[in-house]
Amino acid sequence: MPGVLSPVAYEPIRAWRVLSQQGALPAGFRFPEAATQTFLLGVPLRFVSGYLQECTFSAADVVAGISQEHAHNLAVAGTAQDLSEAAPQNQPSGITTPIGAWIRDGNCGLWAANGQTVFTASLKAGQTYTAALLVPGTYYALVKDATSGFWYIDNGTTAGNAAVCQLLGMDPTSPNDGVNGTRVQFQFKSSQRLFQ
Repeated sequence: MPGVLSPVAYEPIRAWRVLSQQGALPAGFRFPEAATQTFLLGVPLRFVSGYLQECTFSAADVVAGISQEHAHNLAVAGTAQDLSEAAPQNQPSGITTPIGAWIRDGNCGLWAANGQTVFTASLKAGQTYTAALLVPGTYYALVKDATSGFWYIDNGTTAGNAAVCQLLGMDPTSPNDGVNGTRVQFQFKSSQRLFQ
């Protein structure tokens, strides 16, 4: 029906900008990934025993950053895996790597959670952005959607381990109608981010 917008699903968290330098790229790194990870692009990551895993916020997770790619479901943590589909004909030592295959070097890329990088994420379905949400020292919860596997900010929750998002404003590319996935700009709480 023309003029009626249907709700969109949650989307990946994105690195949006760098505070200190207009046009600069956010800091990105590759670190060893834990075994059997299946997280999505654009989700919060933490270190567990030296390997990246998706945050749970069952405790006060220290956020390393936001994933730049899907997890690789590695058999062995931090260990490269062969991308080969099969050996080419008459070349038993050769490999066939599909065009566009993800790098499987045992690492995962992330946008660093630091004091310069601003991220954008969806607000919880039905919530809209207002300037009244910009309260210094108030942190809103980052919550994983059980259906899509993506994360959103719940501006109705300001306590608990998941309350790690300091809102900085609305994503100017986002609608603010409470129906179509309003996106907001945020930074991670300084005491729960790995990079300062």
